Amino acid sequence: MRRLFRFLVTVLPPLGALGFYPFFVYCYLLREDRLAAVTVFPFWAWCLAGAATAGLAWLCARRALSAGVAGLWLLTMLLFSDESRFLLRSRAHEPARDRPAGALAEGTLRVINFNCRAGVFNPKAVEEVLPWNPDIVLLQECVRPAVLQDLARRLYGGDPRTHTAGGYECGIVTRGRILSSRTMTSPYSVIARIQMPSGELVDAVSVHLRSAETDVRLYKKSAFSRHADNRRKRRTELEKLLAARDPLPPGGALVIGGDFNAPAGDAVFRLLEDEHLTNAMDAAGSGWPDTFPNSAPMLRIDHQWVNAALTPAGGRVVDSTHSDHRMMVCEYTFTE
Repeated sequence: MRRLFRFLVTVLPPLGALGFYPFFVYCYLLREDRLAAVTVFPFWAWCLAGAATAGLAWLCARRALSAGVAGLWLLTMLLFSDESRFLLRSRAHEPARDRPAGALAEGTLRVINFNCRAGVFNPKAVEEVLPWNPDIVLLQECVRPAVLQDLARRLYGGDPRTHTAGGYECGIVTRGRILSSRTMTSPYSVIARIQMPSGELVDAVSVHLRSAETDVRLYKKSAFSRHADNRRKRRTELEKLLAARDPLPPGGALVIGGDFNAPAGDAVFRLLEDEHLTNAMDAAGSGWPDTFPNSAPMLRIDHQWVNAALTPAGGRVVDSTHSDHRMMVCEYTFTE
């Protein structure tokens, strides 16, 4: 009986953690729809679970097997978790709050995307962008157009109607002049063509894709079906959005930002990669990148994607006071 107990406590857990290792690596490498219920969790969460399982066995009996398996999971987490590269990256080019006023200050285009809602909308949420002096603000779950116009007036002065588009579900506020705009409800989004004060044309898109599936009962087949169906529907929404855009003029810039309700690396983003778009935070972001929930962010579901006309120069995530999302601030230079 004692041998059986020692086997169950000190040998079986690390063997189980080792056996599941290739399965989870496979899930996150391929991101298949049928396994979306697994990859909706951050990769580091599974790594910590594997390391803890083996680590507890090591505490009971100092076996090399337990230590090796725990070390394998921890090393994998450090090397391949989405958050690791951002924490190791230099923060010298992080966007600073004390940006000088003026059009394209410091020669950079500053874009903010921010989901403003926390249960019931707080009208003070949109005001959190004010200290950052952005050139383009992409808002989700925002407010009526009058509130957006008030924000534009406080940021840029002049007639705010030429600096705002959309409202309610998605909105855009910009330093530039909006030449045309289009609002969609499937998915919730606003598409605007903007002429910046320095003459550059930028197509800006604020998008809010459908909410994520929250069923985490992975012992049930139905949970896997729900997550797979949820991702397929989100992919269809993104396809509709990409098809609705007008063709860009030669050299025109494009930025798509918002709440995608999909974690970093999700298969739905292959649509954007196929369009040769770049994730700005992946390219130049630093610090803790996760945006939800604001109080203890564990998921990066808010993103900015840009075409080759914009070169990411820096990015960071900022905690908010009036929303359950954190705010993403990215800077770009125009590619010559």
